[in-house]
Amino acid sequence: MLGTGFQGGHALVLERPAEKGNGYATATIDLPVDKMRGYVVQFSARIKAENVSRKPQPWNGVKFMAPIVTDQEKTWPAAELGVGTFDWQTVIFRAVVPRTLNKSA
Repeated sequence: MLGTGFQGGHALVLERPAEKGNGYATATIDLPVDKMRGYVVQFSARIKAENVSRKPQPWNGVKFMAPIVTDQEKTWPAAELGVGTFDWQTVIFRAVVPRTLNKSA
């Protein structure tokens, strides 16, 4: 769903109401894998959150990541994000895209 974004622009809104219990809300964007092989790619986004619960495990919580899958390994480079409520913040991370990246990543 689109909502009001940073400085009045548009934003992707993902919600998982507490009354629904454990679970997740997710959105994915396909990237041009063939054009990215062998490069270092910088990912950035402006993210804000409301009432995000404590992370039972370090891998839980709000995510902004780029899963990378090769025949040898799977990695999940990601931005570090907090819990609770926070206003718009810019998050950035870089990932090395292997030449052997699988098309399905």
